Amino acid sequence: MQDWREDGAPSAVVDVERLIVHGRFGNASMALRELALHLPPLEHSLEPEAWPIGLYARACLMRWAGAPRVDVVAAWPRLESAAAERHLPAWVAIACAMRARTRLETGEPAAAMGDLARLDLQALSDEFDSVTGFRLLDATATAFSRIRVNDRADHARALLEESIGNREPIDQ
Repeated sequence: MQDWREDGAPSAVVDVERLIVHGRFGNASMALRELALHLPPLEHSLEPEAWPIGLYARACLMRWAGAPRVDVVAAWPRLESAAAERHLPAWVAIACAMRARTRLETGEPAAAMGDLARLDLQALSDEFDSVTGFRLLDATATAFSRIRVNDRADHARALLEESIGNREPIDQ
């Protein structure tokens, strides 16, 4: 993950990552309000993953802030379409896996299975060593575990374990 621009200023991705951490372990509602200020410039950022991570953060923060699950489920397709437009297949898969997780929380296992059926982890194996790959494998393992598809969950967990040594210590 690039954390500083060439001019020495913090990147937009770092700001969003900070808000994700603040929302997860602090005040999700406040982080969501602050993220709303960052989203418009992220859409036009030169960093390819800035807009997808902004949309990912928005959906996660909505979930942690207690937004209705229906609204959270509706936030994931926006990430999916933005990632598809930018030709970022790992982010498309993250959107599918996270939407499946949220649908499982709303009691929609059939819809969740439809989302998970679209995932092809082998086709995305080049991404596993990155933070994006970690998000993908974590979301996938959790979703498969919740619907008790243990062999797929174990496979995703094994891929996580294999790739962890290739990430920087801060990402682990």
